[in-house]
Amino acid sequence: MARTSRPGDGMTRPHPSFFSIIVPSYNYAHCLPRVLDSVFSQGGDDYEIIVVDDGSTDNTADVMQGYMTRADGRLIYVRQENRGPSAARNHGIALATGRYVLFVDADDVLLPGALDRFRTALATRPSLDYALGGYLLVRIDGRVKHQPALKLGSRREENFARYLHSDLNIICCGCLVVHRRVFDRIRFPGSDIMWEDIIFNAQLLALYDGIAFPDPVARIIRHTDSLGHNQARIKREYRKPLDLLFDPSVLPPRLMTMHDEFLSIICLQQFTFLYKRGYYGEAKALYGEAIRAYPRHLLKLQPLRRYLSIRVGWKRQKEGRLHRPV
Repeated sequence: MARTSRPGDGMTRPHPSFFSIIVPSYNYAHCLPRVLDSVFSQGGDDYEIIVVDDGSTDNTADVMQGYMTRADGRLIYVRQENRGPSAARNHGIALATGRYVLFVDADDVLLPGALDRFRTALATRPSLDYALGGYLLVRIDGRVKHQPALKLGSRREENFARYLHSDLNIICCGCLVVHRRVFDRIRFPGSDIMWEDIIFNAQLLALYDGIAFPDPVARIIRHTDSLGHNQARIKREYRKPLDLLFDPSVLPPRLMTMHDEFLSIICLQQFTFLYKRGYYGEAKALYGEAIRAYPRHLLKLQPLRRYLSIRVGWKRQKEGRLHRPV
């Protein structure tokens, strides 16, 4: 029998599943059928689906009601006030009964055989805390790229450092399953901030052991309007995720020493983003902060060239104003 859950409703839960698949959704009623169908088409019956409606104002409830009436008891739908994707994922974690948790954004889909691929990977070492697969990245222009998973080594510290030095978008929620015991120690940041996925992923790599495989398990849509690409928020909030990531109560002391280097990495990434969009004043300030935090990054030639082009451009503009004909 299909069921709708709400916090404190006292519902009777079935036997625990192997996977709990959590789908946070905010005004994505038009996408929910696609992602839900991609999950229900997976092989096996050892999973449950938890859709957390983050205060949607569209017809999400109507769409979900249609699925609830024909679901086989594995679908949970819960609605909360709008508090952001991190709060929605954490809400789903609280309701989950599965041994492993998989987060799939409402506008992404699981590829055929994704759960089988995760089952195979986890069966090799049942003691693992997570499994990480590749994915198909759909760019804004429609091009599709196969993105292999982040390569993992045998040491957690190496994996943490490799992630921070790579493209920080390389790990997507739809390609990562996490053992539920992990959430006894870390969860997504409770507030609506930038880079909440990066904070969780980095701490996961720093504290737990996992396995990675290159096969794609999800189709991920890359948005240009994501939180990380909001220029106003970048200027105002880029230090907040850094402080949450480098929490001394979570990370071991040896990893806390990477704080300044990662601050520089974040600043350089946002420098590049702002530079490409013509926000040269803000970009120039971020480059200066990056180098003050970690002077070795002066050896990164492409950011240095861009910074010098800003300085030269400003000098020419200033000279043009000084020598403008009367």
